[in-house]
Amino acid sequence: MCEKAEPKHRDRFSQKHDLVRAVQVAADAERMVWQAAAGLLAGKCAPLPMRASTDGTARTGGVYFCASFSTPTNHSHARVLSSAFVYRMLTELCPFSKASLGQAPEKADARDRFAFFSDIHAAGPDWDAAAPKGDVFLAREYLAALESSPPPGLRLGYLVFYHGEEPAGVALLQWHRFDGREQLRELTVHPGAARVWESVLARCKRQVADRIQGEVLVCGNLLLTGEHGFYFSQQYFSVERATSLLLSALKTVAQRYSPHVAAVVIKDLYPDRAAEHAILTEAQYTAFSVQPNMILPLPYGSFEEYLAAMTTKYRTRAKRAFKKAADLERRRLGLREIQQALPQLHALYTSVAQRSGFHWVSLDDGYLPALQHHLPENFHLIGWYRQGQLVGFHTAIENGCELEAHFLGYEESANTAHQLYLNMLYDLVRLGIEGGFERVVFGRTALEIKSSVGASPQVLRIYLRLHHPWLRRLCRPLLHYLTPEERWVERHPFKEFRTMTHAPFAHGNSLVKTEESQQLDLSHRGRP
Repeated sequence: MCEKAEPKHRDRFSQKHDLVRAVQVAADAERMVWQAAAGLLAGKCAPLPMRASTDGTARTGGVYFCASFSTPTNHSHARVLSSAFVYRMLTELCPFSKASLGQAPEKADARDRFAFFSDIHAAGPDWDAAAPKGDVFLAREYLAALESSPPPGLRLGYLVFYHGEEPAGVALLQWHRFDGREQLRELTVHPGAARVWESVLARCKRQVADRIQGEVLVCGNLLLTGEHGFYFSQQYFSVERATSLLLSALKTVAQRYSPHVAAVVIKDLYPDRAAEHAILTEAQYTAFSVQPNMILPLPYGSFEEYLAAMTTKYRTRAKRAFKKAADLERRRLGLREIQQALPQLHALYTSVAQRSGFHWVSLDDGYLPALQHHLPENFHLIGWYRQGQLVGFHTAIENGCELEAHFLGYEESANTAHQLYLNMLYDLVRLGIEGGFERVVFGRTALEIKSSVGASPQVLRIYLRLHHPWLRRLCRPLLHYLTPEERWVERHPFKEFRTMTHAPFAHGNSLVKTEESQQLDLSHRGRP
């Protein structure tokens, strides 16, 4: 048992104790490590999971702590092996790994391997064999469309995982440079702030954000929301083995193909993925959430049945919106029409994108016709015309039992006069019901207005690992510091919610807002 050190012995530990406390405040991470270090430096033994070794010491995270501390009745100080060991614990071994806490890692299988491709067609039949059949966003057709017209500055890569000679898993990789000055626009200081301290805080955040730059390797799709980044066959890989293989592949690819990458991101995992979360946390990935994905189940036989399920208040609002858009022409465009209207379409999209709070990628002007070319049955581009003039559009992609909202654009004046954005939401609901889909996936942003048509929030996690070890310890507090506070009220338009919720629930998000502002965008999908 460790005894408390006498005061005369505390001076020689005070400098190290201050170091521990400084790291504790700066990093705000893995409190167990910091408490253990503080306890050792102060002469107290903090509770710490350890496993005994054969040489009479206890081992944790590769550092040996003496298990035979002196325990005289005069409470003399506890001995530590060396201050160098404490320093090593602070700089190299945080957080503790699962293996060091007594859980043996899964044994590697020599038959498991992976191959990297820079072109989706080079991955060929192996990709087709390993990719999930029910996810169009991991199908070669969609990826070929994205590869033919990627956002400016975006590079693509593809991983195929093998068990022996059998293709059994895939992962989509994207490289893009993150520049806080350009992409964190929401932190811009606006003149006339209500309070002086708010202006000062905003300026400080702006200065910090302007210094965040670097190339990021993303496992996932920056244009989408949801789990469309990787897939492994359960027939060949356990969850633990698949996650370990993915991390190993990401590390290898980052070293070989992007030696200057500043961070690795694995995006959009469901919160119930406990096994993946544990392994990613062990590998020093920081988990955080952005705005939730808004999803509307469709247990309705017709659009009229959907409206009938609403309360009178929201049904009246819907009919008022329909009336305002009565003089607009709605039309689905084919490939030839998309190509002819491409300048107008891109201008409408850009007008929305430029007002966004977060702007990681911008669409290439050839992306929409590429989707129509490669996914002629799955892709929908709906144009809205006023007196023959295109004033707005929205897009959707059929993905198995889901209808996924995609990019949009509109004139602000048309949105004000005709409630165009709200009519686009209702049009997606109608399209989903008439197409027999089980749900509409609206994506992130515009949370409150999407909830007014019945969509509910679904939280997704993003995992971030910075290249520099010390910056990893600052990652969590930095994310917290730069997170804009967003408040929104979840609406419940259906009658059955009356018995479940007596008042709207106010969501106070301290989550990173990652796409277009709520009043502008429908689904600039999956931006972190």
